[in-house]
Amino acid sequence: MTSYTWARLGIAAIATTVIAAGAPMDAQTPTFRTGVDIVRVDATVLDEHQRPIRGLTAADFRVLEDGRPRPIVAFDAIDIPEIPPPPPDEAAWVRAVPRDVVSNRVDERRIFLIIMDDATLPSAPQMIENAKRIATDVVSRMSDSDRAAVVFTANSSKAQSFTADRSRLLAAVNAMRGGFVLGTSPDFGTMADTMYYKGAVRTISQSVETLLATPQGRKTIILISTGVPVDPDGGIPELSSMNSTRGDSDMQNWLREEISTLFSTAERGHVSIYTFDPGGPTGFEDFAGLYYRSSGMDPTAAMIKASQLATHARDFLVDQANFTGGRAVVGTADAGEGVTQMFRESSAYYLIGFQSADAKPGRHSLRIETYKAGATVQTRHSVDIEAPPKKDKARPVTPLVKAINGVLPEGNLPMRVSAVPVAAPSGSDAMVAITLGIHQPAGLTRTTEKVEVQVNAYKPDGHFVTSARLDAQIVLRGTDAGAAQYEFLVKLPLSAGRYQLRIAANCPAIDTRGSVFADIDVPDFAKAPVSLAGLALTMTPASSAAPANAFAGLLPVVPTAHRDFAGTDQVSVFTRVYQGGKKPVVPVTMSVRVINARDRRVFSRSEPLTQAAGAGRAADYSFEIPVSTLARGDYLVTVDATLSTGATTQRTLRFSRR
Repeated sequence: MTSYTWARLGIAAIATTVIAAGAPMDAQTPTFRTGVDIVRVDATVLDEHQRPIRGLTAADFRVLEDGRPRPIVAFDAIDIPEIPPPPPDEAAWVRAVPRDVVSNRVDERRIFLIIMDDATLPSAPQMIENAKRIATDVVSRMSDSDRAAVVFTANSSKAQSFTADRSRLLAAVNAMRGGFVLGTSPDFGTMADTMYYKGAVRTISQSVETLLATPQGRKTIILISTGVPVDPDGGIPELSSMNSTRGDSDMQNWLREEISTLFSTAERGHVSIYTFDPGGPTGFEDFAGLYYRSSGMDPTAAMIKASQLATHARDFLVDQANFTGGRAVVGTADAGEGVTQMFRESSAYYLIGFQSADAKPGRHSLRIETYKAGATVQTRHSVDIEAPPKKDKARPVTPLVKAINGVLPEGNLPMRVSAVPVAAPSGSDAMVAITLGIHQPAGLTRTTEKVEVQVNAYKPDGHFVTSARLDAQIVLRGTDAGAAQYEFLVKLPLSAGRYQLRIAANCPAIDTRGSVFADIDVPDFAKAPVSLAGLALTMTPASSAAPANAFAGLLPVVPTAHRDFAGTDQVSVFTRVYQGGKKPVVPVTMSVRVINARDRRVFSRSEPLTQAAGAGRAADYSFEIPVSTLARGDYLVTVDATLSTGATTQRTLRFSRR
């Protein structure tokens, strides 16, 4: 059993959580060593209207390291098509409703880590709403192949790990609360504020380290913050104005060293930081001025001190962007154009590999120029040359541990997962029926393959809950297509709550592994007035599945993780209705509707559900989807259970007709 632990930082009264699996134990961290190693940097080329220029080649660039030209030995142009506006008649659910089946598709090229810096936000409702608005704008513009996470610098209980599920990301964003710094009198609160600022810097640093362990994709941190007022020459101005102590000096030195390390890590990990100030042109400075005046400070002195604090905070945001090749959106009441520009710049860029000089380890200046007339290059300004690492004497790590501990899923072995929560036959916990679909190469002959599967469950704060392990044999039938699809069935006991499932599989025969991560909400079946088990979708002909009796006594059907069907497939949906609490069981009405991507209803039914004799407070319900009558396209199934008392609950799933 492996332990997946998110980095938790205890700083005074702050508990911050960074979405990371620690560093994966086998992380392929890019290091730029002395000698002939290739240094890779990414660069965006903009025209005079700040639009990305596409179609350039290596001959259009010149690289200067420490002022000396260096040869370009590797080059790749990345072009991610901008998301076109949806058709006028496209249903809102196409982008709003998450998929109930998650895959480990490897075509994700953009990774966004949204840092909601609630620690440094003062108790100003408008700034807090602005911060949420900026983050919401970012999430709404993500493509289906983008992945994002949301972290906080003060209150981490609502953090969201990497996902494409916009609804979960928005729920995390909207849970943010501010009001930490500048909340008490200056005489009492200066050191407390300093600890909040330290927590913010440390969270940013840990976030950069998280992305360092992610080898693929364009990696962007969106820092939504009023800034950390750090004077490069003297630490935090408020702290510097106090009676100097050894502790104060240590704090200032720590801040300078941490920020320097942050920039070095961002350079090595190709992480760009885009900063957004929710305070607008003068919001933070005005708030600070009022704070100092209300504390009895002379108005002129308060104005000067507030200006100093705001200037250093703004400079911090600008430096974060400039040193990492990002962009600072500060001093504006409308951050929307900044979000638009960030997505433009991340949609078209160039990966440039150059041969570094035989330089000593350390930081070296970098300048990338283009011969394209009227164009500017946006990239980082330095690189760190590292000495060769010492030989790692740590004990070997198993393939399953490697796959499950990554920041993002591994896609070498294509996988998809369906997780259906059901009330356990006995006891207070629920049981989650997990169907893991695997797609792997297969020959023309019938063979038996061994597959190792590990399932771990974690709370949103990263605490490990439970796990299951399965070593199974699967019979692969010969196929002309050269690929085989099969499904593994695993059940996992979980109490009511929100979890992330991390599932890894290893095929020793072909030396290939993969992983897939899925978020799941388990209802409190015993207490909720009415609740539904997850929708278990079945198909005929069914895929090979093992073990055959995995869900015996739990479900009367074997769910599939398939969501793409031919017109000849027979597709059915099963669920179970629960009436919790101790009130008498009452009649239930079941309603089903299937709508297409144009929001047109193509199937519906509504009927009373008869309580099965001896079934206690639960009743089974199933129906068939008329796939053969549907046109090709995407569809949404919605199932409602409504009690005669008015209580209701709902489940949805998406599928495609090919």
